[in-house]
Amino acid sequence: MAFAYDYIIIGAGLAGTVLASKLHQKLPSSSILLLEAGSDPFSHQHTTEPLKAPQALKTELDWNLSTVPQQHFGNRTCYQAAGKALGGSTAISNGTWTRGPKVDYDRWATLVGDARWSYNALQPYFPKTESRSAEEDVSRFSAKPFVTYTSTPSQSHEKRKYPLREPVKEAWMGSGVKFVDDVNTGFPVGLSERVECWNQGRRQHVHRVFGLDGVQVLTKSAVARIIITDVDGEMVATGVELVGGAEFLAKEVILSAGAYNSPKILFLSGIGPKDVLRNAGITQTVESPYVGRNFHDHVSVPIVWRLKKPELNLGFEALMQDPVMKLGWPSDWTIFSGLERSLVKTSIEKDGGHLNNPSSQLLLNPHCVFTETANYYTPVGAGLADMNTPMDGTCISSTVLGVSPTSRGEITISSADPLAPPVIDPNYYATELDRVAIRSAVRKAFEVYQGSEALKDIVQCEVPPPGYEGLTATSTDEEIDDRVRRVGITSFHPAGSCSMGRVVDPELRVHGVKGLRIVDASVIPLPLAAHLQVAVYALGARAVDFIVAQHK
Repeated sequence: MAFAYDYIIIGAGLAGTVLASKLHQKLPSSSILLLEAGSDPFSHQHTTEPLKAPQALKTELDWNLSTVPQQHFGNRTCYQAAGKALGGSTAISNGTWTRGPKVDYDRWATLVGDARWSYNALQPYFPKTESRSAEEDVSRFSAKPFVTYTSTPSQSHEKRKYPLREPVKEAWMGSGVKFVDDVNTGFPVGLSERVECWNQGRRQHVHRVFGLDGVQVLTKSAVARIIITDVDGEMVATGVELVGGAEFLAKEVILSAGAYNSPKILFLSGIGPKDVLRNAGITQTVESPYVGRNFHDHVSVPIVWRLKKPELNLGFEALMQDPVMKLGWPSDWTIFSGLERSLVKTSIEKDGGHLNNPSSQLLLNPHCVFTETANYYTPVGAGLADMNTPMDGTCISSTVLGVSPTSRGEITISSADPLAPPVIDPNYYATELDRVAIRSAVRKAFEVYQGSEALKDIVQCEVPPPGYEGLTATSTDEEIDDRVRRVGITSFHPAGSCSMGRVVDPELRVHGVKGLRIVDASVIPLPLAAHLQVAVYALGARAVDFIVAQHK
C-alpha cells in the first residue's frame, strides 16, 4: 500500500502542534500532515492581549460546547470552552502556567505502572517547552521554540504594581498560609505569585512559538473518522477521512483533538463501547469499553467582594488606562491547599472507598493538593456564573478551584454526524471528598477577606448572586453546597476521557488498533492540581521521543 504521509496528526492544538514541530525536527525526512478544524487566529481581534481572553470565548475560535444538566449543580447545564483554531486553546486561554505537584505525576506513574510518567522522569521535558523571561531578555526567545513565562507582576514590569498586592498577601499569610517562592518546583502548597505565559502582554500562540516549517498544515479541515482497516486479522489505522469525503493515508495516525473531541472521533471511527456506538448508529470496529469514561474537570466557584471605598481606585477597572497594568491578568497571588488527613479519610469512607486501596492511599499522601484559590482585582468568573456583578471597579474576587476531584463523568455521542457536538457529562461535585475540599477552601477565603486585619478597611462584604444570602467563614455545609450548585462552573481543564492504562498504553498507543496514538489531555488518567497546559506541552514533547524511538 502506498502511503501519502508518514504521520497524520488530527488537531493542531497545544499537543498536536508541539508534536508536529518537534517530530519534524527529529525526523526531517518524514512527511507530516497536521489537520485543524478551525482557522489561524493570530490576527483575530480577541487574541492580542490578556484582557481580551474572555472575549474570545463563544466566538468562532471556540467549540462553544455545553454539558448535559448536572445533577449536583441544580440540573444546570454548564458552558465548556475548547479552542477551535490553529494553536487550539492557546488562542483563548488566560495563560496560567503551573506544573502541578510532584505527587500527582508520581500517582500517574503508579496508576499506569510506568515510571516514565513520574515527576522526575517528566522533568526534562518541562524545560523543553518553557523559559523564564526574568532570567534573560525576553526578545531573545521571540524566534526560539520556548513558551516564555513570567511571574506576575514583579517580573513582567517594575511598574506593574497593583495597589492591593501587599494587603492581599499580608491577609493570607496572616491566616497561617506559608509563602512559596516558586509554585513550579513540584511542591506548590502555600501562597505564591501567579505565573503566566504572556510574553510582554502578547499571547503566545503555540503554532507561532513552535515553528511548523516542513509540516503540511490544513486548517478548516474537520475530521469525519479515522480509517480502520483489517490487515490479516489485525485492526490498523491507515488514514483519515475529512468531512466532505476527502481521504488521506498514513503510516501512523495521531489523535490530538482534546478531551472532548478525541473520544468523539474514536466513536465515529467505530472504536468504543458497544452501547454508545449502537445508540449512535455506528458499526463497531474495535471494542474499547473505556473510551469516553473517566472524564474529569476542575470545578470553579467565584466569590465576589465589594470594596469599602471604590473611590480609592483599588479595583482593576480604575487602573486600565496604564498599559503596564494590562501586561497580564489582574492578579498577584494564588494559594494551593491540602486537606486535613482526617477529613480525607472520612470523606473516602462516605464515598464508599476503602482506605487501604491504592487510590485512597494516593489521596492520603500529605503532599496532595485539593484546592486552588486565585485572587483577582476584578470579578473573574462572575459573568460565566450569571452573577450580574458590575465591572466598574467596585468589586474584586476570589475563585476557588477543586483541583483533585474524585468525581468522574463521561463523554459520549448522540449521532453519527461528525459535526454534532459530543455529549458531555462531567458529573461535577458528585463525591463527598470534592464537596469537603471546596467547602474548606470557601470558608478559608471568607476567613481571609472578612476576618483579616489587612483587609478589614478594604473589603466591605461579599456580593452574593441575586436571591442569595451572603456566606461567612462559619456557613454550614448545606449553605455552601447550595451556593456551589448556583454558581459552580468549569475551570476549563478537561481530561481523562481516553485514559492511559484503559484506552492507551504508556507509550500512548491505542489498545486494539495498530498505528494509532492519542497525544492530548484526554490520556491523563487522574486530575493534576494544575492548569493543564504545562503538562500537555510536556506530554507532546514526551510523545515525540516515543515515536522517534519506534521509527528507529
